[in-house]
Order: sequence, then C-alpha cells, then structure tokens
Amino acid sequence: MNNTKTTTRIFILIYFVSIGFLSGLTNYFLGLVILFCLAIHFKFVFPSKILFISYWPIFLYLMFISLVSQSTGPTDFMYFLKNSINFSNPIIFLTIGAMFSWVLDKKSMIKMILNVALIVSLLHIVYLAINISVFSSFDELRTTSGTQIDIVPLALAIVLFRKNFDLDLNKKNALFYEIIFFAILLITFSRTMLIVFIVYSFIIIVLSTNDDKRFLKIIKFFLYFLVIFGLFYLLIPDDIKTTFFNKILNSFQEISSNNAWSDSADITHDWRGFENYSALFQFSNSSLMNKIFGRGIMDSIFVGIYSSLVGVSNGYLPYLHNGYFTLLLKGGFIILFYYIFFLLGNAFKHILYFKKYNKDSFASLPISILIGFFITTYFTMGPFVRGISVWLLILLGYFSYSLKNSKDNILNKESKL
Repeated sequence: MNNTKTTTRIFILIYFVSIGFLSGLTNYFLGLVILFCLAIHFKFVFPSKILFISYWPIFLYLMFISLVSQSTGPTDFMYFLKNSINFSNPIIFLTIGAMFSWVLDKKSMIKMILNVALIVSLLHIVYLAINISVFSSFDELRTTSGTQIDIVPLALAIVLFRKNFDLDLNKKNALFYEIIFFAILLITFSRTMLIVFIVYSFIIIVLSTNDDKRFLKIIKFFLYFLVIFGLFYLLIPDDIKTTFFNKILNSFQEISSNNAWSDSADITHDWRGFENYSALFQFSNSSLMNKIFGRGIMDSIFVGIYSSLVGVSNGYLPYLHNGYFTLLLKGGFIILFYYIFFLLGNAFKHILYFKKYNKDSFASLPISILIGFFITTYFTMGPFVRGISVWLLILLGYFSYSLKNSKDNILNKESKL
C-alpha cells in the first residue's frame, strides 16, 4: 500500500513539474492522456458535480449556438475543432483535479504544490542564470522568462500563512521557499502574478484569521510585501526598473478601448486596448439576438492586418486577452453572465461551506483561485484557452471536490446522530 502511494505521488509530481515546461497544446493533449489513464484506473467512474455550479453548460451552449447562428470569421472544421479544444480546457483539468482527490489527501497536495513550485522555480532561475545577459534589457528578460508560473503565487501564499494549513515547515525552510518564490514572482515582471498573489493572501487572511487579529495581519502583510518590493526595486538595473514601473502605471491605458487608434504605433503600443475597441465595435454592430445569445464557439474578432502582430494571418482573432469580451461575442450576455455566476457563485458557496462546516482553512484555496480567475480573465484570456491555467484548474477541481465531499460526510454523520 505504501509503495502504491509513493508511486502515485511521484507520478503526480512528475506530471505537475512537466506542466511548467510544455506548450499549451502539448499540455492539453497530455491532460487527455492523463484523464484517460485515470479513467482506466477507476474503471471509467468519473466525479459528478465537481463544483457547486458547473462549467460544462458554457461549452455545450457555445457548441449549440454554433449550429444555429452565423459566426464572424473562418468557419471551417479545423477552426471549429481548435475553438472546441479551447473551451473544453477547464472540463479536462477540473476533472483531473477531482480524480486526484481520490488518490491524494489535502495535506499531501499542499506539499505537492510547494515541491512543484520550488522545482520549477529553481530550474527557471538556473535558466536565467545561464542567460545572465538578458538582465540588460526588459524586453529580452520578459522573453527569456517565458510563460507565467502561476502556481508560484499560490505556493508563496501557502508558505506565508502555513499555520492556517497545519503545514509542518521550520523557519529556515520556510525562509528558503519565500526567497525563491518571491524571486520568481519579481524577476518574471508579471503584473498579473503580483495581483493574484495579493488576492490569494488577502482571502486567506480574511477567512482564516480571527476577527480581532485580521486587520493587524493585513497591515503586516502589506508592509512585508512593500519591504520585499522595495529591496527588489533597489537591486534591479535602472532601465529595467523604469520600463517595468512605467508598464504598471500605464496598465489601465494599455487595456482602455477609448484610446485614439489613428496609426499603427498606437495600436502596437496599446494592443490590448485595440483588441477591446475592435470587440466593442463588432458587438455594437451586432443584432439584438446576437448580443443576447452570441454567435457561437467559432465567432472571431476582426482586427484586419494587425492580426499579424499576434501571429495570425487571416485578420481574425479566435480569442482576446480580455476573456470577458471573448465570451460576450461568442455567447452573448447569457454566457457572459453565466461565467461570472460560475466564478462568484462557486466562491460564495465555498464561503458558506467555510462558515457552516468546521471552518476548514483549505476552503480558502478554491475561493482564491475562483476570485483570481474573476480578476485575471479581464487581462489574460481566462482559462478557456488550450493548456492555459492547467495547475490552477487542477487545484480548483481538487480542492472544490474534496471540500464538497467533506461537507457530505459531515451531513451524513449529523444525520446518524
């Protein structure tokens, strides 16, 4: 039995680490293979109702609307298949996460998160050390840093508030984790990762701290964060420092659709804003029926010759950096509101669970991920792009399904009393 558990944990560790180094499409198909293997192992028994409010109606609705509505842009089968893969992404990885809860307990998963984040972070730092010359240019550093390691903000929040999760970690090891995770958080220069780290930490503090200590703990956290951020500011080269902080200050301008799109320089500089402008223009010219019901999973956003800026040659974008506009065009108000209901409704149900059933501190993790998705969908496409947010989707499925089952067990025990 112990050998089987060890083998399972090694298997999950290897899989989790590999996620950080594979392309989105490779991660998607690897996920399908993992799901198939789990299905065989559990004799094709799948978890039902992984979250309180399910994601799959979004996928089925968009497929149905595609059959009865005329989409904007390409309509060939391969384009349909690519978009279907994108929107099935959460279904695949939420299911994998729920099935992992059948073989791994919550404390073991917490340790898994820390180990995976540490391994991926160290390999990332080694890679940057080998390419030390990239620190002379902000753009080159961002390119070399690669994709976001979105498991790190969650791992760092867990380490900082380890007592809430009964994590047995001595001060030296905890400090080592903090240094490595903070280093990755900062040297990747990802505004999104900084935002979600603050969100995760705030939610854990609010849900897992007594009322009389909550305010003080929030103040201590922000002071701690500012000190670390200040030290980082003093250490990085001036040109990188200037570029990064200018990007932070210009964040709202970059995503604003109200800028003047008079020439290609404006469009290139504020590309996400131009995407939003194009989406709003296309939506405003749609019929009332299309605004309400959408045009289906294949609907695209026309940006003309500027699509080449993101590697697309036909002038149409299948999705935008702003995932809410993507949903609005493909599924109309119905799917936009349902997606918001999916995120906030599930978060609210978990909060109710937290208050009613033993105040399990692990409930703060799916709530954090859900609120994180609610915020980052506005900036980073959302989880409905193939191979995107794999770690977070798996962990959302894992903790949500585990906690729902814990609630059912408590209710069963209460009914027997």
